[in-house]
Amino acid sequence: ADAAGKFLYAANQGGGVSAFTIDRASGVLTSIAGSPFATGSAPAAVAVDPFARFVFVANAGSRDVSAYTVNSKNGVLTPLSSTFALSGTPVRAAVDPTGRFLYVTLGIDGTQILGIASDGSLSSVRTIPASPCPAAVDIAFTPKSQFAFVADGHSGLCNYAVSASNG
Repeated sequence: ADAAGKFLYAANQGGGVSAFTIDRASGVLTSIAGSPFATGSAPAAVAVDPFARFVFVANAGSRDVSAYTVNSKNGVLTPLSSTFALSGTPVRAAVDPTGRFLYVTLGIDGTQILGIASDGSLSSVRTIPASPCPAAVDIAFTPKSQFAFVADGHSGLCNYAVSASNG
């Protein structure tokens, strides 16, 4: 869901991303026109930037990220012109609280960090190896993005200090 609790986006492993408006009083979901929206193959995770400008879908089958702009009035997604190739198979995706970086956990391949430009386009920053955590499966941040915590599917958590300049 976006930070305001207005829209919800869900990856459909069979294909596409479903989009809903959220009734804030009752929690009832209403499908957004055009939903589900096309994605790459086998979408695995959805991440919404904290300002609800962009939605990113990590696709496990095509090993890439589909990016969209969000219509702030109705939640409709408009795809950006291209996808971004990943260096492994995505498990989860999250945008840091500053909205400047997209983190994609890649299991045994680590965590790939992507820069988010003002137009929503993505660029490679770096990939953190899956060591000492042998399988990066999820990620969370402190509210000011000072620290990231990567869940390891085998042995617990790895914690990292986050550089404000390069994620």
